[in-house]
Amino acid sequence: MIKMKKISLLSLILALALVISMAGCGKNEPVPQEPDPDPDVQVDISGLVFMNPLLIPEGSSLQDAMPNLIPKVLEKNEQNSDTVGWLQVPNTNINDVVVQSPTDTNNVNAFYLRRDFDKRQNDNGTYFVDYRSGMGPTRDSLSRNTIIYGHSMSDNVNGSLMDQLKRFRSDIEFAEANPYLFFSLEEENLMWEIFAVFDTGIDFHYNNPNPTADEFAELVSEAERRSYYSYDVQVTAGDKIITLSTCTYNITSVYPNDYRFVVMARLVAPDEVIRETAPLAVNADRKPA
Repeated sequence: MIKMKKISLLSLILALALVISMAGCGKNEPVPQEPDPDPDVQVDISGLVFMNPLLIPEGSSLQDAMPNLIPKVLEKNEQNSDTVGWLQVPNTNINDVVVQSPTDTNNVNAFYLRRDFDKRQNDNGTYFVDYRSGMGPTRDSLSRNTIIYGHSMSDNVNGSLMDQLKRFRSDIEFAEANPYLFFSLEEENLMWEIFAVFDTGIDFHYNNPNPTADEFAELVSEAERRSYYSYDVQVTAGDKIITLSTCTYNITSVYPNDYRFVVMARLVAPDEVIRETAPLAVNADRKPA
């Protein structure tokens, strides 16, 4: 585990924004009626006022720095027992409940693909965890790799759903300023440190929730090879990771297609000191999708 330096105050300001999986853009799903994505759209986000701020007091530990998302999880669980957590990505509009369907056992992860939180038909779907991923109230219940899927209808970084996740790809300053994301459970708030951001074809099985030790090491290594940035973040054999997966139109604008945009992060230990910025550089030897 790399040593983490004492940090200064991280000031991030509130954001304006709107708001799958392998199955989400895959061949087995119904094609929604939506506008054709434009992969060439370039949006200047320098003037945006961001939401979901992560304000970290100098020298603070994990417990002092992260938002308390447990009440949101418990409230949503009262409404839908499929609730497993709450996902928040700082400085994006991604700040919502995450579910897991007990009926998704046919290897297509299809139940919430086109259903909303109330299980009604909705092309936008709901953020959901791969049915194979182990879930529970605390970090000890999680699989080695927790995969969360969500739709992205374009590569517009000001778009809806997981569109804004692509700010990590399009803006290195944004990636540097946002080293963490949050996925919290019923009894524990969790912080995750990003270590890879990449486009990939579905031939890379990054969404394996229960890899062996050797498979896990290869998965992490392959993700780092494909990442747009080389993060100075060490992922060890004992770590757990989270994988956010959505559609991408960076390789082809055809919909549906067999390419995904993925953000991976490692689960932070409770005694770690929090970084102000992500230690990264452009990956000059990036493996293309």
